[in-house]
Amino acid sequence: MLQIDDVRVGYHRSSVLHGVSVEVPRDGVAAVLGHNGAGKSTLLRAAVGLLTPTSGTIRLDGEDITRRKPHERVARGMAYVPQGQQSFPHLTTAENLQLVADGRRRGKESVAEALDLFPALRALSNRRAGLLSGGQRQQLAIARALVTEPRLLLLD
Repeated sequence: MLQIDDVRVGYHRSSVLHGVSVEVPRDGVAAVLGHNGAGKSTLLRAAVGLLTPTSGTIRLDGEDITRRKPHERVARGMAYVPQGQQSFPHLTTAENLQLVADGRRRGKESVAEALDLFPALRALSNRRAGLLSGGQRQQLAIARALVTEPRLLLLD
């Protein structure tokens, strides 16, 4: 499903990844472990298109997506949950989910399914995301990603 082959990427003049290769098979799970600063987040940011590799290839289902924009990768079935429980803090839990669901064919059903997986969020639907606990914000971030009905979920 996801193949990262000999990827080199970094920030400005600082190279972080030096020829990294990872393969995640369809219906498989892969974990990348390492110390702080080892490049785990950089690898995921490159996979989802937030960073562009200086060399190497990233393939999703055999298609080279190395130069595709993040929204194109999402349309092809990728979802990314960055570290730090990203949300729109001034929007409610329900509004955060609805924002992702809008314009999707199964938006309303996907939100309901995500809330079934995280029932605590249902009770917090009218609470602003910025007032949620860290664990609740993490649940919201994962639920938001699941609303896109991804085939590949990247968790940082």
